[in-house]
Amino acid sequence: MAKTYAEIASEAELPRPTRRRFISYMLERWSKEEGLNSATGYAREWADRFKKSNEYGASDLSGQAILNRMDKTHEGVYCPCCGKQATELDYSSGECISCGGLLKSE
Repeated sequence: MAKTYAEIASEAELPRPTRRRFISYMLERWSKEEGLNSATGYAREWADRFKKSNEYGASDLSGQAILNRMDKTHEGVYCPCCGKQATELDYSSGECISCGGLLKSE
């Protein structure tokens, strides 16, 4: 049976921030192909790329644009728990992908 991107991320033991980036990227890039990508091993291949921090280098221009948008920072928005400046991925969920803390604006 095909697995979800979240299940694949867990099996690959991706750390929390990497797991959230991987799932967001895969759903934005290939939401309709989740079952196929799982069954063929393609999603696991991408999980390994994220684990090795090679997702940007392995992406084509469309994928790089998604990653750039996800990683764009928001001036004046930060996590009070860890002090990290919020990225678009943090901002869209309202919580820090690194530690799960709720974001604050200065």
